[in-house]
Amino acid sequence: CAQLGDEMEHKSVEDVPVFKEILHEPEIEEKTDFVIAVVSPIDDPKYCQPLLKALDNLLPLRSCNATNEESIVKERGGIGHLRRIRRIKESSPEQPNSTSEPETSQKDCKKLRPTVKLEVVLQTPEIINQLEEEGKQALNVLVQKYELKLQERQLPGRPAKCKHELTAMFNPVWPTLFFPKNTDEVALALSDGEVTFMIEGMKQTISDAHSSRRQLELWHTEQNEDGMSITANLPLKLDLCGAVIQNPVSGEIVSRASDERKRLMASGKGDFPDLENPLCTPTLLAIQGVSRKEREAAMGFGMNSNEFKSGQYLCTGYDVYLTKEPDVFEAMCLVHARARKVVFGVPDDTHGGLGVSGKKIAVHSLPGTNHHYRAFQCESSNRTQNLFHLCREIHRLEKVQPMNEKHCKS
Repeated sequence: CAQLGDEMEHKSVEDVPVFKEILHEPEIEEKTDFVIAVVSPIDDPKYCQPLLKALDNLLPLRSCNATNEESIVKERGGIGHLRRIRRIKESSPEQPNSTSEPETSQKDCKKLRPTVKLEVVLQTPEIINQLEEEGKQALNVLVQKYELKLQERQLPGRPAKCKHELTAMFNPVWPTLFFPKNTDEVALALSDGEVTFMIEGMKQTISDAHSSRRQLELWHTEQNEDGMSITANLPLKLDLCGAVIQNPVSGEIVSRASDERKRLMASGKGDFPDLENPLCTPTLLAIQGVSRKEREAAMGFGMNSNEFKSGQYLCTGYDVYLTKEPDVFEAMCLVHARARKVVFGVPDDTHGGLGVSGKKIAVHSLPGTNHHYRAFQCESSNRTQNLFHLCREIHRLEKVQPMNEKHCKS
């Protein structure tokens, strides 16, 4: 029994995921944005096909080039997310009494089958009013030919953000296009090779955090030796997380925050960059390292060369490893830097920008941004338990432990 219990315990540890992906489904909004549009019932279903063809030529809802959610929403008129036709099933009356004659019942049943009512959306009143005189005449011809009864109505002003919102709030008013996000577990599952690379990346970022701490302690010692009492007995409040950027194809560490900090300290006035400049956070220093290497590469070929233009753009395709969840500012910087993946050790319950602490802020999945990256948190599994606890230890020490007494002079 003891052996069986050990096997079950071992299996449960194995089943713990090494890295947990931070996924955020958009919340359903209580109030839906609406837009005024001109609609009309279609009295005869045979009018449907020729009417649609004519309206697509005269008052298109969206162009052929609009293929994604963002481009469709920005289309002329702003209702490209709406479907042209709405089908409404009318409720059928009660079925005839079963005691009636069979022949009569069958005929009545055919007559009492549910019918489908059709409605068509033309465009917004603003777009219709912008038609040239020839276009307005063509529209009048369509109205008379297909017996349209134009009326203005409030319709959904944006695409649905999730399937439940589509079925519960949008389709009952008017059917809209829907752009589902790829959340298939098989498609999003990490391969063994990816997990191995991510474990190595976490080891590297922990090493970078230790290097950053040593840099701060050395700087503190030098400042006190110079008689600068302002830093004497300074508690170690600076939250120095590790930050490295990795090329997932080769496994090469492209940039480290501690390396960039060392360069700045060597070329500066002896100040500690993270204390003097709010833009010198470990995450931004690591991004700066990638940018510096790109500039150095450009100097060899020139900014207008094909080698430079076809080369690396910031962190495109790169993975970023941090010992702590980035704050909102850093998370947005990673969006602009085009990071592919962000992996971190411990959450930031106060300023975290990836929504781990239960807040609604999840910068990496904001619907309005033109780039998104995947975010993962290191879990306490059998393969990463040591890494997980090292990250916790790094940031626990940085929050509560004062500077080493031997480095403090009165």
